[in-house]
Amino acid sequence: MGVYTVKAMHVVGSCFEMTGTDESKLMADVTTAAMKMELDIERKVSQRAAECEQKAANEKEPRATALRERAKRYRELASTLRSGRGG
Repeated sequence: MGVYTVKAMHVVGSCFEMTGTDESKLMADVTTAAMKMELDIERKVSQRAAECEQKAANEKEPRATALRERAKRYRELASTLRSGRGG
């Protein structure tokens, strides 16, 4: 029986590291942590999209258009994150 260490990093930069002696339990814990991390990233990205849309409502052109485009990219990223986990 050894000690196992797993490091996981998401493409957007979030990461975590876990260590354990039970490989099966460690993999289950890593899977759960990764799903939670992805949900948290999606929530943050969706919040940023909403913030951009709110700011765009109060800005003049061309800044308003730039903010709406940024919000669109954030929504697309959130959608990609959801589709990656089957949701």
